[in-house]
Amino acid sequence: MEKQLKEIYERCFDKRGENRLKISLDLPIVRTNAYHFGEAARIIDMTNLIREIGADSSWNVSPKGFFASKSFDGKETKVGSNFRSSVLEVKLPLAANLHETERMLVDVWNHIAKTSETAKVAALAYGSQPLSKADDDLIIRNCKNRVLASKLNDRFCYLGLIASEKVHVRTNTEEMPIVNNVLNYYSPAIISLTANSSIIKGRGVGFADYRGVVMDMVDFHGKEKRKANASRRGIMQPVGSVEEYVDMMLNVTPLYTVRQGRIVSFNGIGMFKEFINNGSIDVVFVDSNEKIKTSPIISPVPVDFFYHERTCWTDARPRGMHGTVELNSVSMQSSIKEIMAVGALTLGLAANSKEAWEDIRRYDKGYLSSLRREAMEKGVSLGMSGCRGVATLESVMLDYAGRGLEMIGEDAGYLEPLRRNLEEAKSPARRSLDYLSKNGMKAFIEAVRIKEE
Repeated sequence: MEKQLKEIYERCFDKRGENRLKISLDLPIVRTNAYHFGEAARIIDMTNLIREIGADSSWNVSPKGFFASKSFDGKETKVGSNFRSSVLEVKLPLAANLHETERMLVDVWNHIAKTSETAKVAALAYGSQPLSKADDDLIIRNCKNRVLASKLNDRFCYLGLIASEKVHVRTNTEEMPIVNNVLNYYSPAIISLTANSSIIKGRGVGFADYRGVVMDMVDFHGKEKRKANASRRGIMQPVGSVEEYVDMMLNVTPLYTVRQGRIVSFNGIGMFKEFINNGSIDVVFVDSNEKIKTSPIISPVPVDFFYHERTCWTDARPRGMHGTVELNSVSMQSSIKEIMAVGALTLGLAANSKEAWEDIRRYDKGYLSSLRREAMEKGVSLGMSGCRGVATLESVMLDYAGRGLEMIGEDAGYLEPLRRNLEEAKSPARRSLDYLSKNGMKAFIEAVRIKEE
């Protein structure tokens, strides 16, 4: 069964390398008349916002008001709430180039800005900010987080309101391992330039990237297994092939999958391959604690493996469901230009992954892990010897990405917001703290709302 899984998973990537990318964003929604810490919009506010978005005849709204969708040249953009109580999720489709992605983003962004006031809510465009301890109103209601909520140690203030940016770049079977290696190994520099998680409950917390710190500290299976838990986060061991990646993931403990449209948590499994090799195993419905036996779903697509890889490697990871590598280490940036800069960085590094990998692979994984932690704590700037003598890791990375964009006919100017962050030695986290200290929390929230550009 392991062999069958590898063969089917490899076909998920197959010949998909097209230098295409897509962006998805999570926007916190708050009431415009109540900026109390942790005061999130309820489901009714969210559905009102989505219906207002759908008031434009070019958008279609689902019957229950949870999603609005729009077609761009035959490709669907989706805006909706899914299982999230206070987060508006924006999913752009795969685009042929950065200009097409930007065109779609501008259209959607401006439309949300116009309609949020009518719906009497504000969409925040800045930072991964748990404004209060997670509770039923604030917890992000997706499959992964409902399982994690039951496993988290109470001392953690988990992600309640979050603005995240996820960039997917399409790769083929040959490209996937090296692109994933590059995005993982350069994660210290990516976090340094894009960190945006510095405010909790209206105050600075001493970290530039609190989201990353929290995810690194979560005890998924209890403190006594903390060392083993480390195998699913931080910088991944480099892989040389899709098969090697699957082999590694077979030895990581799975957290959840879905049966009958409901989330189930694995019961007493040490490694994912036990689920594959045993043929059936006990699982528990998270919403009822009911136990059932289930068998792994491998064909026609490896459903359980898709859910498995969603819970590992928050910096960058393959996503077989889409045939992409997902960059997931950034919080959402504060403007369209900055959002596009992260997409351009991902695409440029993917296009120039061979050259970038030859340089970064020379450095010790433990050393890079320490730089990654330093970036979470301080943001810009990291010191590290690069390919042309003494340089910062961020500047070396941006040079590789710029050359990659030029190789595929894209505009390297998209990277300028990140170069400015480096020149000014200020990540979005630092800028948000500066604004908070001068103007207070209410003014900060007002300043970071989505506005038309």
